[in-house]
Amino acid sequence: MYLQSMSIPSFSDPVRCPVAALQSYVERTNSHRVGACANSLFFSLKSPFKAVTPNTISRWIRTIMLSAGVDTSVFGANSTRGAAASRASVSGAHVDSILRLAHWARASTFFRFYKRSFDTSVASAIFGEHDHPL
Repeated sequence: MYLQSMSIPSFSDPVRCPVAALQSYVERTNSHRVGACANSLFFSLKSPFKAVTPNTISRWIRTIMLSAGVDTSVFGANSTRGAAASRASVSGAHVDSILRLAHWARASTFFRFYKRSFDTSVASAIFGEHDHPL
């Protein structure tokens, strides 16, 4: 297995900016980054401040997906890319753009495995009508 690098865009609105949120998180938790969790991005915020397990991160992802209106009976923590791609498709994003951003070579992969229904009324309420689809 390999790690895929990614680029996270920043936004002018600091409330919605993932880069600003990550920077703030790292700054606020820096004093606890010692010992076993010195090199961990995510760790428990209760003493003894240990790195969290993959199961904990999975639970966090599912909780956030559920609060964002994603049907977690259809999309699990390991299918955030599919959930985002389905949301983009329903929002009118061109399939070529979805394929490029998701690093998929063939449209058949998207249509066969990832294009799922998405409650656009919930997504619109959360993300607004004028947001970028991805």
